[in-house]
Amino acid sequence: MDPAVFPEEIWIKILLYCDVPDIIAFGSTCKYLRKTSDTDYLWKMKWLQLISKVHFRFPDIKCLQLLSVSFKAMCYRLHMVITLGENVPFPKCYHCSGYTCQRNCVEGSSAKVVIEIGNKYTWVITPYFGLRRHFSMFGIPKYNNKTHVEQMQTQNVPSSSTRSKSDTKSLAKRLKLLKLPELATTKIPRPSGPFCVFCNPVKLYREKRRLTTHQNDPMCYTRPNPIYQKLINGYCTDTVEVLGIPNVDVVSPAEALLCEGTFPVLKTFIDHLFHQMSLTATLRKPNTVLMFCEPLAMHPTLRKQLLHYLFQEVKVARPNTFKEEKRNSNYYYFKILN
Repeated sequence: MDPAVFPEEIWIKILLYCDVPDIIAFGSTCKYLRKTSDTDYLWKMKWLQLISKVHFRFPDIKCLQLLSVSFKAMCYRLHMVITLGENVPFPKCYHCSGYTCQRNCVEGSSAKVVIEIGNKYTWVITPYFGLRRHFSMFGIPKYNNKTHVEQMQTQNVPSSSTRSKSDTKSLAKRLKLLKLPELATTKIPRPSGPFCVFCNPVKLYREKRRLTTHQNDPMCYTRPNPIYQKLINGYCTDTVEVLGIPNVDVVSPAEALLCEGTFPVLKTFIDHLFHQMSLTATLRKPNTVLMFCEPLAMHPTLRKQLLHYLFQEVKVARPNTFKEEKRNSNYYYFKILN
């Protein structure tokens, strides 16, 4: 059917009953519908619908027009906020008891958290002006999950009626290699994901035990990951030697800030940092500011992924990023990004 059969006013009436992502998808079908879905009147009306569903206070629509804001972008962001708020309710400000703080409330009683990921230490300024540090590294086991699954499958041996003769012979050879007492006591350690080698002694002990059990079995370990090899600095190498864990890739999140495609490494470290220092609940308060220091050579895609993670997953109230510029070996200064 030709979409031009209906006038533009009819399409706008129909689109006002749709969600924001549906309207955006609707505009990607053809040129005529894209022009219809991009009209300023449609997004102004959609903006008025959305702000009626929340308790936040926004400037008047005439003030927003004077600021030349994009109502389409604002509707999309507010729709994402409303969707995320369905699971976790938005807290009120502890000082003014409102969902939208006044300027004097934000400036006078705002808590600030500053994070700087260095090559050796990650420095964190807590909301109560405390200074804490954490080693800028964590471990990724080289355990081969496929080999673990195959070994578990050999333990669950099927009945003789469903086994072929070749499987029976191979099983008999395997049973001869293992003594009966060893078969009863041998336990394959569970595979573990990324972990902090300094804050999780249980997983560290598990990896050391796995190393002694499968020391001469190269099938139990995966091949070196080229992505992780780029994230290893001198501090990571020294940590592996001191702790005696050659079966674990100790990587640096500071190096992950400079490489593309390494966001999962950075996300895992920041998740651990927020959990270890109990910062998540504080960062979700309306009057809290998170300041993250980033290097000059940080990739734009990585910055976009980091902001998406902080806004939509952690639900930080006001994240700011700072560029770090080095003048000499003893002096640093920070410039805020607009």
